[in-house]
Amino acid sequence: MKKITTIFLLMTIGIFVKAQEQPASTNPVSATSVLVEDKLGSHAWGVSLNLTTNGIGLELSKTLTANRKLVARIGGNYLAYDLKDFPYNNGSKAKPQYLIANANIVLGSIGAYIDWHPFGNAFKLTGGAAYMLSNIKALAQLRDSTLQGVINIPPDEVGQINAEIKPSINIAPYIGIGFGRAIPKNRVGVSFEMGTYYMGSPNVDFSCTKMLEPTSSMKTVLSDNLSPNQWLPRLSLNINIRISK
Repeated sequence: MKKITTIFLLMTIGIFVKAQEQPASTNPVSATSVLVEDKLGSHAWGVSLNLTTNGIGLELSKTLTANRKLVARIGGNYLAYDLKDFPYNNGSKAKPQYLIANANIVLGSIGAYIDWHPFGNAFKLTGGAAYMLSNIKALAQLRDSTLQGVINIPPDEVGQINAEIKPSINIAPYIGIGFGRAIPKNRVGVSFEMGTYYMGSPNVDFSCTKMLEPTSSMKTVLSDNLSPNQWLPRLSLNINIRISK
């Protein structure tokens, strides 16, 4: 009887010890899984199609940390269009004097950005810089002939107005705020961002020809009027695709 009791006691102790050791034996597996997830997290990649107020573009994204709170993005956007035969009244309602303007307008940038998700969720703060492609070139002349004394002068002989406006800073810093991940947890996601570039006071080139040449001095006035416009707002809606596992 004593032998049976002793054997039973030893078996009970053995089962208890084995039960206590079992969770510990699975811990290394769990730790390994976490390490694998962290490694994948710091090597996640994504691509994005961006629809912005400064054009349409593409971006490539990569996580910088295992917890995915920091994400680097590089990419660009571009939009160009022509404004043709736009009428502008340079006079008054009582005595209109119409100019016909033609312009080539280019918007866009090539930049690098870092998203910071401070709370680990979709909310983000963004900082970066971009090479600005924005440029506006315009040409204008009178729509109608003008009367000087008894002489009727056609628009071509009156002259033309030429203007060009571009950023004074080629590499513009950027700050923004948004919601959504550039590298979504699912395969496809959507994000929204709003921010602004600092471009400094615009550079203005202004000149006139023929009879309008004396008005070339208006360049200083035009530059002064545009000088407060030092920030370029940017709104973007992004369709994001995770391309890593």
